Amino acid sequence: MGMTKSVQNKEMAGTAPDTAENTALEELDQNVRQLAQDMDGQCKRCKMCEKECPLLKRWGMPGDFARALLSGELDPARAGDAAFECTLCGLCTQLCPVRGLQPHALFQALREQAAAREPERLHPYARLLRHERVGLSRTFSFFGIPKGARRVFFPGCALPAARPETTWRTLERLCELDPDTGFVLHCCAKSSLMLGQQDVFQANGRDLLERLERAGIEELLVACPDCYSALTRFASSLTIRTVYDVLAEVDPEPGPGLERIKTAVHDPCVLRGEKNVHQDVRTLLWNHGCSVSEMRHAHHKALCCGRGGGLAEARPELADEWLRTRLDEAKGRDLAVYCAGCLQRLAPHAPTRHVLDILLDGAQAESARPVGVLEGYLNRLRLKRCAARKYA
Repeated sequence: MGMTKSVQNKEMAGTAPDTAENTALEELDQNVRQLAQDMDGQCKRCKMCEKECPLLKRWGMPGDFARALLSGELDPARAGDAAFECTLCGLCTQLCPVRGLQPHALFQALREQAAAREPERLHPYARLLRHERVGLSRTFSFFGIPKGARRVFFPGCALPAARPETTWRTLERLCELDPDTGFVLHCCAKSSLMLGQQDVFQANGRDLLERLERAGIEELLVACPDCYSALTRFASSLTIRTVYDVLAEVDPEPGPGLERIKTAVHDPCVLRGEKNVHQDVRTLLWNHGCSVSEMRHAHHKALCCGRGGGLAEARPELADEWLRTRLDEAKGRDLAVYCAGCLQRLAPHAPTRHVLDILLDGAQAESARPVGVLEGYLNRLRLKRCAARKYA
């Protein structure tokens, strides 16, 4: 969908906003209105983001989109449709030549507005929200914190579901470095965040971090990129690090003559700004027999697998556009991922291994297979039982 030029021409001519435009402004939440005004005023209409993003190819450049929204040419309900077609991956923000301008933040705000006004919009995401509630429940949560522990491993939900043995062996590796390392199974509530339910996300995130602070924990080691992205939003006394950072610090360099497998790294879009994590992952891959062959979209230009924003739940055909682009760039190379959600998305279509599997088993580690919902829940319960015995 492209925006018409009538609004743009009117504003450029200096015409005062008419009654319809005032009404349109009144229909927008304050945060949406401010972000849209910033977008309209600062977007250079350079098309750099539009060239890379399937959403913007359909709806037009962010500045034109914002201007249509402010003028009333695009009503809030239709703008909400666009927002829920966004993966919230942030590639548009990364590509934008205007420092500080964040197109994806406007779509996030529109989601929050739409979710508050039209709760039925979240019906297509019932599975995601149910998955979150399960992860927050006493049945699936576990807090194994030894007396005197200062560090806990927080693998999130997706990794224990998809790779339970890998999760456990990673915990054992961390305990070799610090025998008092704790283990926490819980959900970061990222689904609520991306679906516009800020209150749910904020309440659960604060509760989790405050509980860990009261237990004397100083360092939270995460394996899930979504958890890292979600929990670092909070002001906390905890230091939040990735396990890749911790393990890369102590991982020995390889000896000569190590046979290598050409591997392309699929960086998770939520960590596009984390340069140190990108390097830590590549260090681990090199040390364990992978020769990294970069794709065009990597590091800060990481490409979403199509799972971001819950897009694959509600609009699988749009999510598949992102997936096809990623697979086309891979060109048959093995893929290394460090997001279990991305692994689930990519593994049915290409040889895909989790970085932690490669760390534990070398470059010859078997390609992962996707797991179903029920199997994932059972994997998490088995892991919790193992943890309960370890931390009894």
